Amino acid sequence: VLLTQTPGNSMGLSGLEECYELSKEICLRKYEKPLMNDLAFQNFVDKRAPGLSRPQEDVLRVLMQWRDSVARAEDESTGYVLPSAMMLQLAREMPTTT
Repeated sequence: VLLTQTPGNSMGLSGLEECYELSKEICLRKYEKPLMNDLAFQNFVDKRAPGLSRPQEDVLRVLMQWRDSVARAEDESTGYVLPSAMMLQLAREMPTTT
């Protein structure tokens, strides 16, 4: 059945060839990681960190931007670079030493 032409197939391909072509199309698509923007930041704060002071939010924003840029450069997940729980703890405690 897969080696015969499928109905509605205008290219004259067999079912197996059509499946291969569709799979090839999907595999050639490039995944683009969503950008970290103000809306994404605000959604994160609203869901995960309500009640942060303005300076704490500023620290969190810088940490999130750093985490995002490192994750993109290293092709890793943001959670691998710096887990959200640790990032929130740093923002809440705002260490004064480097």
